[in-house]
Amino acid sequence: MASVYQTFEKERDPATGKLRFKLDAKGKRIPHDLYRYRYVDRHGRTRSGTGTNGKTKTLQAAREREAFEAKIRRGEAKAPKVSDELRLYQDATREYLLWGSMAGRGRGGFPWATAHHVQRGKLLEWWGKRLALRYVQDLSLAKVEQALQVLGRKLKPNTVERYREGIAAFCDWLVDRGYLESDPLRTLKPARHEPEEPHRLLKPEELNKLLAVAPEPRKLLYRVALATGYRQGELRALKVRNLDAFGPSLSLDAKHTKNRKAASQPIPPELATDLKRWIQATGRNANDALLSLSDKKTAWENFERDRKRAGIPKSIPGEKGRATFHSLRVSYVQSVVNSGADLKTIMELARHSVAQMTLETYAKPDAALKREAALKASELVTAVASREYERKRAVAGSGEVDVTQDEEGDCVSVEAANQPLSNPGGGATCMPSQVQTFDDSQAEWVRAPASPVSRRSSGPNRVRGIATSRDGLGHQG
Repeated sequence: MASVYQTFEKERDPATGKLRFKLDAKGKRIPHDLYRYRYVDRHGRTRSGTGTNGKTKTLQAAREREAFEAKIRRGEAKAPKVSDELRLYQDATREYLLWGSMAGRGRGGFPWATAHHVQRGKLLEWWGKRLALRYVQDLSLAKVEQALQVLGRKLKPNTVERYREGIAAFCDWLVDRGYLESDPLRTLKPARHEPEEPHRLLKPEELNKLLAVAPEPRKLLYRVALATGYRQGELRALKVRNLDAFGPSLSLDAKHTKNRKAASQPIPPELATDLKRWIQATGRNANDALLSLSDKKTAWENFERDRKRAGIPKSIPGEKGRATFHSLRVSYVQSVVNSGADLKTIMELARHSVAQMTLETYAKPDAALKREAALKASELVTAVASREYERKRAVAGSGEVDVTQDEEGDCVSVEAANQPLSNPGGGATCMPSQVQTFDDSQAEWVRAPASPVSRRSSGPNRVRGIATSRDGLGHQG
């Protein structure tokens, strides 16, 4: 028999840690906003569901559901698919967030990061209120597109894209679970937007100024960032136990890195010594945070404060990018590139899976290195050309070969001496025994076979030719 009931809010007792009912000012239990209902399904089992904030409407919905289940049991109606059943948006989002927090659901087989979990929950809550979604079946492309257009007038394109990606990923999950027959947002394309202004490279003199004005805790933080290339969130996750003073190196568990792969970055011995002194001076234990790093917003504000005190410009005219906390990582990757290491080593230290990210996003061309490389290339080309020119002059001046080509270029021949050649047909013939090539290994001309080539002409002809070297290039004297 269909029935309606209420559930009440609970809280955890701070003294015992056990759950208890939450009470209002009068000492009464505080009920949830929505009623719950029970009904008997097609198999005779008691089921429950969430109704509305009205008791009468919830009871009516429960009776309708129970009557429909009875028809299925009697064979008067077909059992609906999973996607045909109305599923409350709140229940689906709760299940989705729980799924994301389970092991194996996030990047690299790990759960979602805490920040990502919180952000995704806020986005789905916003979408539910903005579109007044009661059931997941209420999601439609037109409503979502209209909401994104409104957001586009107030927010930056990257932020709007984050809203779009959040609801689109949720719809993909609904289809995978069978809660929706098809994805209503399958044709919703990512918003076209200009990329954010990049983080610029900090020059050596700028880094020296930054370290000179920063307080000791932040100075140590900046040194670690410049020596390892760890991102801000990764620096925050470093524990005292991650320091290997004998390596020396700083390691990170896979669950704390962006690519969800364990990392171990070598550090200079002097930095390892300073970190050991810092640990002893602050009395930190193995599981304590290695560095003093607050939340993301405060860390960026502190960097801005230190940047201004050091007189480092936010941006440089004629150059792209702005100076931010992430510029420390950019500077680290650039220093690795300038060290002359091979590409595989650079990618390993930068912890990039593809070379494109390293070379196009982080590595910046150095003007001095570009000029030096161009001068070396010019010297190399000039030296090769000079040697080739001298070799040609030596060959032409020896008198062994007269290298000239006829006017039309139809007949090519090589003669050891300038003797007129003729044939009965009135044409000049280049015989195989007359073709010579230059042997680079022996530094002399040698005979090589060639096919006869003839050209008709009237009267005797003086046939001169072009000598070809082993590499197939013509050497004219």
